[in-house]
Amino acid sequence: MDVYLDSWIDVNNNKLNNIKKSDYVQICNGPERFWVKVVSIKENAIIGSVNNYLQLKRNYKYGDKVLFGKQHIHEIIRK
Repeated sequence: MDVYLDSWIDVNNNKLNNIKKSDYVQICNGPERFWVKVVSIKENAIIGSVNNYLQLKRNYKYGDKVLFGKQHIHEIIRK
């Protein structure tokens, strides 16, 4: 399984301790914000599946897994 990294933008958000597997979270790689579905959480390391078609070319795309930290989450949606 490939997991991609990028220069995620940090955010301060008090709701971050309540994130669960299958939540949707929004992260930002600088020029673009997009949604990912949380696949796994280990302490601060989160792996999520990209849930948007990205406008800008990156190494990752819709459906790929990305690795980020809780401090990179801008928004949270529970389903």
